[in-house]
Amino acid sequence: MKVSFVFLLACIHGFCLSQSFRDTASFAQEQYKAKNYDGALSSYQSAQQIQVAEKNFENEKEMATELGQAAYRSGNYDQAIENFEKALKKETKPENRGVLYYNLGNANYKSGNTQKAIEYYKEGVKVLPKDLEMKYNLSQLLRKKAAQNKENKNQNQKSENSKSEPNDGPEQKPKPSKYSFEEQQKQKLLNDLLKDAANTKRRLEKNKNDASTKAKDW
Repeated sequence: MKVSFVFLLACIHGFCLSQSFRDTASFAQEQYKAKNYDGALSSYQSAQQIQVAEKNFENEKEMATELGQAAYRSGNYDQAIENFEKALKKETKPENRGVLYYNLGNANYKSGNTQKAIEYYKEGVKVLPKDLEMKYNLSQLLRKKAAQNKENKNQNQKSENSKSEPNDGPEQKPKPSKYSFEEQQKQKLLNDLLKDAANTKRRLEKNKNDASTKAKDW
């Protein structure tokens, strides 16, 4: 009798938890339809916590998908990505996987991860090749990435060119000139001529002085 009573309490507790989960999830859906995305997100989070407490993962995929949508609409992109990825691991239908790839592409783009968004869009196009909206998003991001790469390349080129131009920084040491035997000979000849000219000038001045000392004394 005691065992039966415990079993009955367990059943009632389980029923209450299940009912609470269903009520909370339904309320979350109503808030989402009413475009109260912050409220929907909060309710979905509560429902997910109840689901974990119940250890009832029968609707885990659906819960993760809807929670991800509410998180995306409320601007919580990281949480949206987390739940969409969780749903993707459980999803087996190609069409549903394609939708999740699309959602993950959007969420990653919104969070600033363009490369990851491109990767998810590519996977989505493989599964849903006729999805024009996903193809358009992919083409736009690829075009944007190509333009960014081109701009980065131009910036790097300008940076390299600026390094080779003279600036007002530390004084640059002049490069040593190459040795030239011909130039060396010219310089030697010039030095000799200058030396001879100096000697000639001194001799002339000396002769002039000697002539003045020999002059007749009147």
